[in-house]
Formats: sequence, C-alpha cells, structure tokens
Amino acid sequence: MMQLKGSTMQKIAGTTATNYLLRGLNPDSSYWFSVRPVMAGKPGRRAFAVNIQPSGGDCSLGAANNDYTVDSVIGPVSGRMYTSSQLGSGVPIQVHLQNLGSVATGGPISLSYSINSGTPVTETPGISLAGQSGTNYVFTTTADLSAPGTDTIRIWVHYGSDPNASNDTITTVVKQLVNDPITLNTTYTEGFELAASASYTTPIMGFTGLDRCDFTTSNPNGRVRTFVNTGFSFSGTKSATLDQAHASGQTTVNNLITTFNLSNYSLTDQLWLDFYYKNQGNDSVRTSNKVWIRGGDTYPWTEVYTLDTSQANVGAWQPSSHIDITGTLKGRHRPLPAASR
Repeated sequence: MMQLKGSTMQKIAGTTATNYLLRGLNPDSSYWFSVRPVMAGKPGRRAFAVNIQPSGGDCSLGAANNDYTVDSVIGPVSGRMYTSSQLGSGVPIQVHLQNLGSVATGGPISLSYSINSGTPVTETPGISLAGQSGTNYVFTTTADLSAPGTDTIRIWVHYGSDPNASNDTITTVVKQLVNDPITLNTTYTEGFELAASASYTTPIMGFTGLDRCDFTTSNPNGRVRTFVNTGFSFSGTKSATLDQAHASGQTTVNNLITTFNLSNYSLTDQLWLDFYYKNQGNDSVRTSNKVWIRGGDTYPWTEVYTLDTSQANVGAWQPSSHIDITGTLKGRHRPLPAASR
C-alpha cells in the first residue's frame, strides 16, 4: 500500500490479501493511494494512484462493526473579545457521532469532553444508531470559555463493543482572542512584529502571537506569510504577504482582516488610516487589490481604497493615501465600536 505524502508516494503498509483496512483518515480530507507488487523482496511497478475522500459510501467490512467515532466538532469555534463572536461562560459543545459499521447500537454509548486536560464531563444520552448512520449531539453541560486565551478541548466516545479505540477521540483548539481598546496618542502603528513567523494556507481567526489578524482565502492555493525573508518587510522583520502558494492560472482571493478596538473614540473624533504596501508583481488582477473598512464585525464593508496598479511601481514600497475613517463611517451612520476593521 502506498500513499502520497508531500511530493512522493511512500509505503504505508503491506499485505498478502486483496483488501486492506486503513484507519485514522480524516473525512474532510482527500488522499492519493496506490498499490505495487513485491516479489522476493523486490518491489514492482506502482499502479496508477486514485484520489479518495473517506466520507459517505457503504462499508460492509466486519472489522467496522461496533466502531463508533466522533468525526467532527461542530462547535464551539474561536471568538474575539468585545465583538459578536465573543465566547461566554455557557458555551455548548456540539459534535457529530458516527456508527461506522453495519450493526445497530446494542448497548449504552457515553460521550465525554475535557478542557485543557481538566476533569472530564461524561454524559450517557441514550443514543441508538442504525448501521452506517450518525447524529449530532450537544452536551447538556456547557463550557466556560470566557477567559482570553487558548483552550484545547478533547472529546471522545465510549462504546463497550468498540473494536477500534484509535478513532474514538477528536481534539479541537478554541481561542478567545484578545481585543483590548487601543490608544492613538497620537498614533498607533501595527507592524506585525508580535506575529510568529508563520505561513497560513487555510482560513484562520487570530495569527499566532497577533490576535487582531484574521485570514480568509477562496481556495487551498491562497496564502499569507508573516515572514518571507530578511529585508522583505517595510520595517522590522515582519509583514503580511498575500500570494499563492503555487503559481496557478486560477485566481485566488485572499483577505487579511485586522480588528482594532476603537471604543475609546467616537465619530466626533477625527481618525485616519494610513499604511504602506508593495506589489511584488505577477498579479493579473491588480485592480482587485482593494481596502475596505467597517465600524463593527456585524456591519457591511465599505470600499475606501484601490492599491496602485502601475507596473512601474512593482517591487517598491508605497504609502497609501490618507483614509478618512470618521468621515466614511459617519456618512453611513456607523459607530466606532470594539470591532472596527
């Protein structure tokens, strides 16, 4: 048995049978698998690989009977202080429980969760599942996630006849992001220096080390990096570089979202936004490189700036024009709350 890992097909198992049960796969991911013969210790030519996503479909293997798994965490997700996403002291824990075999439930099922390796919460809800079926379950005991910081939540299922304990448990990390009011006095600069050197290719709420930054992307080829190389940033060693992980003809829409708590100010204060940016080139849609602002995380975005599209300025740092935050939001009757972006 061979699986694509990184850029090469690697051996993951061997068998003399014509079938093999591979455990521990993520139903949200796709995998490339293949096989090759081995005779007298010498491997033969590998077959064409196939791409599969281990979700759905029938499974009649007897080895899967009575095998229960918590295959996904529905909630909670990360939140940010002083915004609509702020987590409280009574947050529900919700998961999806799946019966992987073809045999219906024949005994009690218990579900448990533990936060930061603390005392487990265990509930026996009287769930009965038909073969190859699943259900969502919300724990009656809620979690206190109100304190800023990072919580690791481990959730697991116990069924007495379960032959495979390796897929009983799932772990999720939930962040309550810091969002304290900022003081301009007379200016405030975000240079990304507190951000850990990292590359993000999937949507994330809160960069490691810099809670105010979020990233979204339209496809798996999107990327933001906080450190590319020495001398790459405008000042210090950090910046936010948005690009594609691999050159592709498919356009990728990347969004860097920064949240600033402006609750110390009102629309009677004159506030401006300025920033420096650099177009690295190889961008066929430069006219789509824009800046939006909004007065809170529940309000619609307002376009305020289009980055320079001149080919002559590729590779050069440029200052933005002075963006009138107060005037823009005042014209739309928006306040300056803790979630200004």
